Amino acid sequence: MREQPFLSVVMPIHNGAEWIGATLDSVAGEPLDDVEIIIIDSSATDATANVVERYADRMPLRLVRRSDMGPWQSKTNLGVEMSNAEHVCILHQDDLWLRGRVQSVKRWIANVPGAVLHLAPSMYVDRNGSPVGRWTCPLPSEKALNSEFLLKRLLVQNFVSVPAPVFRRDAWVKCGGMDEQLWYTPDWDIWAKLSGAGPVIYHDEITTAFRIHGSSLTVTAAGTRRSFVSRCRLCSTAISTAYRRKAGA
Repeated sequence: MREQPFLSVVMPIHNGAEWIGATLDSVAGEPLDDVEIIIIDSSATDATANVVERYADRMPLRLVRRSDMGPWQSKTNLGVEMSNAEHVCILHQDDLWLRGRVQSVKRWIANVPGAVLHLAPSMYVDRNGSPVGRWTCPLPSEKALNSEFLLKRLLVQNFVSVPAPVFRRDAWVKCGGMDEQLWYTPDWDIWAKLSGAGPVIYHDEITTAFRIHGSSLTVTAAGTRRSFVSRCRLCSTAISTAYRRKAGA
């Protein structure tokens, strides 16, 4: 890896031995000379770390064992803090990169170097990795999006697939990173905060896959209907407050 990577990939993982091999295989197929992978593992056993360590000679990765750090947003914040690149993305243990991801991200950044957030669609895949649909953002492509435009749409729904976006590290730090109190919806909140930090660009290009399965964090974190509604309401309130502040600025 070059001294200064162009992209840091932050991977918060927990008990991910079943999925992490396929995820790292998808990354290993890309040119990684100027990419760093930071893995924060909170697993109680060595099973997941043992799989990760098999890839140490195939990619520039750092594995940090933190069994004391449970919430994924805490691990993500730590990974961003540790990152060396100006641009960062997140990859969960059960999601995938698609062929051409690195070259596409380089092109996105080169074309709009001032953007603080690059958004993109993602592919839905089932537990076996087979495509089952497309996750698309309701946004115009290759056009700078202002904060008000994006916040109005985020108020309705979180339409951003976590593995797809690329963001500037300094913008993330400046807006305080992920809110560790929003256990289910911290990603919804961070996209809203980043939308107010500078230009946002949507690229209509699929370079990642979001895996759907019964043991995913998205499914298990929902809990009961009451708790799910409560958690989403907290984030919706935060986004609504951000929008009102922006409108009154």
